[in-house]
Order: sequence, then structure tokens, then C-alpha cells
Amino acid sequence: MAKAGMHIKSRSATSALLHNARVYKLSYAIANTEKNYTEYTLKIRDIQQMMKSIKTDYKKHSYRGRRLPSNSTPIKEGVLNLNENHTDKEVMEVAKKIAKKLGVQLMGVSIHRDEGYIDKQGKKHFNYHAHLLFNYYDFQTHKIVHQTSEQMKQMQTLVAEELHMERGVPKSETKRKHIEHGQYRAVAKEKSEAIEKALEVPKLTISSMKKEIATLRTDLKEKNAELEAAGEQKVYTAEDYQAVAKLKKELKKDTVQEVYLAYLALQKEL
Repeated sequence: MAKAGMHIKSRSATSALLHNARVYKLSYAIANTEKNYTEYTLKIRDIQQMMKSIKTDYKKHSYRGRRLPSNSTPIKEGVLNLNENHTDKEVMEVAKKIAKKLGVQLMGVSIHRDEGYIDKQGKKHFNYHAHLLFNYYDFQTHKIVHQTSEQMKQMQTLVAEELHMERGVPKSETKRKHIEHGQYRAVAKEKSEAIEKALEVPKLTISSMKKEIATLRTDLKEKNAELEAAGEQKVYTAEDYQAVAKLKKELKKDTVQEVYLAYLALQKEL
């Protein structure tokens, strides 16, 4: 049985969504992923719109119209330990209470019951957990919310009480570092190899990815033109074009593989 625990970290919203929505096959998924994960998360374009709103609000209210610092992380992800018996309803309720305790906005919840490892005897060991996506930007104060160590301790106690789990020993006492869910079964290298294998495409380059993005944008324009010529209403909006343009910008900070996966996810939405 897992001990209660909730670890919050800064992470690329795109990367978080790709993992949470199972856009690519995981090498450490040991159950049918279609049946063993549940998602209550905003779509990529909604997250992108939120980031745009945050940047606009910050610039509007900051001293001399300064932009949001590039190293700021208004979108953060929390990984919540679970046991097999926890229901979706219980997880959703505790997620809302965590957000309230921390003074942040809950943007999404993805519950994963398919990850873990198989031992030498063939027995499956599951790593039940949920990913919680939070917006840490306060549109009232126009600042990113920060918590005290006391608030974080209270949050851990809240999780233990709400989920009826044994509270873990504080990191300040154990001196141990949190083990990321991805490290549970190995795996930065393994995940990267799984991505390429699942995609079944040759090594991607920035140049080829830019061409893919440009082609998608052209397809949207041509579809709208066809509808307009037929006297029908356009289906693709300025937000759709912005979402496509965002992919090109992400090539500067994410790997080509991550952007390609985001591209595939966006194609499904459009």
C-alpha cells in the first residue's frame, strides 16, 4: 500500500498533457491504457489560451509593461499517490481541496492505473497515481502564487486524511529526494526510445517539423476557403491558427519529438 504523498513540480504544460493523455505508448504501462487511465483535463489549445491570458494580464499590470519572465512557471503539475481502491470521485474531491488549500486553480486531473513494472516471477506491481494540473497565476494580484512550507505540510496532511492513507515522513526529516513517477520504472532513455518506436517515423528535424506545421496551417486555410466558397460558415477560428503557430514557437524550447506529439494531439482536436 502506498503512503500518502503529493509532489508539485514545474513542468512544460505540453509535456504534461502528452503524458497524461497517453498520446504515445509507454514502455512502463503494464495494463490496457485505454481502460486504466481517466482524464478530466483541458485540451492543449485551452492551456495555450490560458498561458496567453496570463502573459497579457501580467504585461498589462506589471511595472512599465514588462513581460512575464521566461523562467516563470505559472502552470505546475502535482503527482498524487493513490491505492487501487481509490475512486475517480475521491480523487476529484481531494484535488479540489488541494487547490483550495494552496490558493490555486485546478485545471485538470488524469488518473493513471496502468503504470508499474513486472518482476522476474511475472507479477505485476502497479504505481497508482494521479496527475493534477494547476494554474498558479492569480488574476487578482497579477502575480504567481507561492506557498509556505507550512502550507505544504498542511496539504500533505490533508491528502492523508482525505484518502485514508498513512502520511509519509516529511522530506525535511528523511533527507530523501522525491522519486519522479517517470523514474519508477527507469526511464528517460526508455521513454524516448518508446516515443520513436510508437511513432514509426525516421529521426525528425526542426526543418521537417516546420514543414509539417506549415502544411497543417495551409490545410486549415484551404478548408475554410472551400466552406466560404460554398456559402457556409468557416469552421477554423483565429484561435486554431494561433494553436498551430504555437507549435512552431515550442521548437525553441521542447524537443522535436515532443512538438511532433503535440502536433498529432492538435490534429485530433481540429
